[in-house]
Order: sequence, then structure tokens, then C-alpha cells
Amino acid sequence: MHKQLIPILLAMGVTACDQQATPLAAPRPLAPADLAKGEQVFNQVCKACHGTGAGGAPRLGNQAQWENRLAQGHDMLYQHALLGFIGPHGTMPPRGGKPDLSDAEVKAGVDYMLSRLAPG
Repeated sequence: MHKQLIPILLAMGVTACDQQATPLAAPRPLAPADLAKGEQVFNQVCKACHGTGAGGAPRLGNQAQWENRLAQGHDMLYQHALLGFIGPHGTMPPRGGKPDLSDAEVKAGVDYMLSRLAPG
């Protein structure tokens, strides 16, 4: 699947971004309902890669693996999760490979994963 995805993402113009990174503030506090929704999305979609490290995905709770990604800021993390991303250390399919996820569901999954990082 990843071999098929790469040409599609490249055709869409989704490539490693060299924009100037903006620092990431601490993850925003999540309401219990948002946290529950994010955990549900993680368990149903994101866990396949972010639970195992498949495809170079940073694993849930592994601060070191998230560090460079975190430095790009929330907006870039959301963009990569929504649109997909091909980077030097892995591939993120658009919407985690589940195209019917809403923007809010994708963002909830990202927010949940960020909430599971140890405070720096």
C-alpha cells in the first residue's frame, strides 16, 4: 500500500516540509469527551502504526520519537495527519488511511497522542 501511496502524495505536492518550524506549546487541555473521542480514534485507526512504530510512526508515549515532530507545532502535525506526509523517517497516510474520518476526528486522535507524552 505504501508504494502505491507515495506517488499519489507526491502528485498532491505532499513532501517533506522545509518551512520554518514554530515551537509547540504544551498540548491543550482536553475535555473528557474530547479525550475519549481521541482515544477511540487512536484505538480504531492510529494504533496500527503509532502503537507499533510501523512505517516509521512515532510510538504513543515515546517523547524522543515525537521530539522533531513536536517542534513543528500543532498546525503542522494536524496538516500531516489530515493530508499525509512522506518524510526521511517514515510515511503518514492521509487520515491514517481511513478517508472517512472527519477533520475533527483526525485532530482528536492527534490531540490524544500528544496528551500521552510525558511533560517535558
